[in-house]
Amino acid sequence: MQVCSYIIHNTPNHGSELLSCLAEVPGCEAKKAADGLVVLVTESDSEAGEQDLQTSLKSLSAIGCLVQAFGTIA
Repeated sequence: MQVCSYIIHNTPNHGSELLSCLAEVPGCEAKKAADGLVVLVTESDSEAGEQDLQTSLKSLSAIGCLVQAFGTIA
């Protein structure tokens, strides 16, 4: 099992859109941390699954900056 956490800075005026988009991505749990910042935790079955998740995240236009804070395979 792959568990990762990210800090996301949304693009200007896209905070609520970002949370809505992340809620639709399987394996993601997002919480607003501060104005313009979101903490995201992802869970996938494999490293390949996590790579697919990251590709999905990178395609979201509401994400201005995506930084992986932690990642592990259990």
